[in-house]
Amino acid sequence: MKKAIIVVNRLKDNAEILLNDMKPFIEKHLEIVAVDTDMSLNLSSAEADVIIVLGGDGTILSVARRLCGNQIPVYGINLGRLGFLAQASPERLENDILRIHSGSFNIVTRMMMLVSVHASPGDSPSNQYPALNEVVVSNSKDSKFASVDVSVNEQFVTRYKGDGLIVSTPTGSTGHSLSAGGPIIERSMNAFLITPICAHTLSIRPLVVSADNEISLRIYEESCPVTCVVDGELKEKLSTGAFLDIEKFKEPFKMISTEETSEFRLLNEKLGWGGSI
Repeated sequence: MKKAIIVVNRLKDNAEILLNDMKPFIEKHLEIVAVDTDMSLNLSSAEADVIIVLGGDGTILSVARRLCGNQIPVYGINLGRLGFLAQASPERLENDILRIHSGSFNIVTRMMMLVSVHASPGDSPSNQYPALNEVVVSNSKDSKFASVDVSVNEQFVTRYKGDGLIVSTPTGSTGHSLSAGGPIIERSMNAFLITPICAHTLSIRPLVVSADNEISLRIYEESCPVTCVVDGELKEKLSTGAFLDIEKFKEPFKMISTEETSEFRLLNEKLGWGGSI
């Protein structure tokens, strides 16, 4: 019998009710080895065949970071709003559990990034953060502009001045970057997307580069202090001179898909595009 870990976001309406209702059915078909209701379980060393997430996209992002490359596929039940990552509805849970039990599902892989923070050039990383969606460096609430130098493979690209800068994966291209005017990138691509936030120069535009590259962000001396936010979670404040190195993470994130869904159909449904499908 396959082993399962259940992660529950208690802040989502009806999450715990759904767990209590469905747990007896799940136990008939999967061996539940742990139930994490407070986001404290160490997933990086966990052993299971599947992680069942009751939450939304934010909960999936949290699980992806906490796995730190531990190759356990994740099945997400959407109790949030958009559901780009946690796509399954609660009504599908019983049928999908049967398919997971029988092995009748597909594994979808998503590229992740690793963000390394350096206090100054040449220093060892003070912190490292895996991310599935994006890293955002943005100005503080005092409304002064952020100034960030960007290099790709140690080749200087430009100095971005504005409210901040987003570096995202293809998965993250439908997140914060999209709100800032960035393009949507097909999720199977091996790429990074660099998107300015309210750039002070009209010629500055989003840039897509191969994920085989390493991206470096340096907080320029004229910049105000900025914050570093990884997948929507505030990590730390960065002073001028600090560096971020961004590279492709060693392992992809694995998700379980129990039905064939076109990425473009998903975009049509989730973003409310007007074209017929």
